[in-house]
Amino acid sequence: MSTIEVSAPKNQWAIAALVLSILGLVTLAVPSVAGVILGHMALWRANHLNGNGRAVSIAALILGYVGISIYATIFILWTILLWNF
Repeated sequence: MSTIEVSAPKNQWAIAALVLSILGLVTLAVPSVAGVILGHMALWRANHLNGNGRAVSIAALILGYVGISIYATIFILWTILLWNF
């Protein structure tokens, strides 16, 4: 007698969003923006997959927004410093 195992559907968007958000912290802010967009899409998808990938989506959103805010702050300060000289 054989048994069939059924796995829960995966949320690949959440994993991709997390990878892009982490990459955005160490490189340019462009991957952070993509991570935030994918994070919102993954969160929407997690609601339709009974919460599968919800925590990863939220982590990606937090890291993505932190990355964007860091680079925006650096850009603003750099612009102010260059404007004064």
